[in-house]
Amino acid sequence: MFDLDSALTRSPLPPFFPLSPSPPLSPPPKKKRQATYNTVPEWPHKASAFVMFPDVHSACRAASVLRDQTAVDAVEMFDRASLVQCERDEAMARLCPDMSGAAPSAAALLIECRGESAEALESRIAEVRRSLNGAGLPFGPTPEDKKALDAYAFTTDAATCKTYWDVRKGLIPIVGGAREAGTSMLIEDVACPVDRLADMTVDLADMFQRHGYAEASCFGHALEG
Repeated sequence: MFDLDSALTRSPLPPFFPLSPSPPLSPPPKKKRQATYNTVPEWPHKASAFVMFPDVHSACRAASVLRDQTAVDAVEMFDRASLVQCERDEAMARLCPDMSGAAPSAAALLIECRGESAEALESRIAEVRRSLNGAGLPFGPTPEDKKALDAYAFTTDAATCKTYWDVRKGLIPIVGGAREAGTSMLIEDVACPVDRLADMTVDLADMFQRHGYAEASCFGHALEG
């Protein structure tokens, strides 16, 4: 018969049985992940135009035409409410006098073309103008004050282009600075198919009015909806 007490007396065991540590488990090898960015070249030759439309549907239709038919580099849309904010910038108001007195439904597109050479830039500008003129769209600040597309020329002047794009980039703080004291500023990104951009913009403006957001505005990238 096995006597456990005698065995422990003869060969006392330590209070803890040491366990041989097993080697640490190595983490599984990480799989290499790869991302590909489709970048655009930063060509040295650039030109911008700020084009007014009597209604947002025409402006959004123009954006869709540019997306489908040209190699335009950038298109930004401004609804009437955002144009009111743009007027607060003196340089912008001077460059785009049609903003003042524009129809309640008016909108504008800020269009940029780029090229690796002056000739390539001119070719892209011609393509944009040809496509817009071919679409039969109305231009001008009101339905009554119709203008030719030539009234909104592309410019390569660095100071003018900087004014256009500084105002676009600064619209959020401009809108925020104009709000009533004690109120909060809400920013929301929305997207839709490009061919529904006008409908969405009109619906949003109607919703703003119905719910008492009188100073709300819609602006942003127009090429992707």
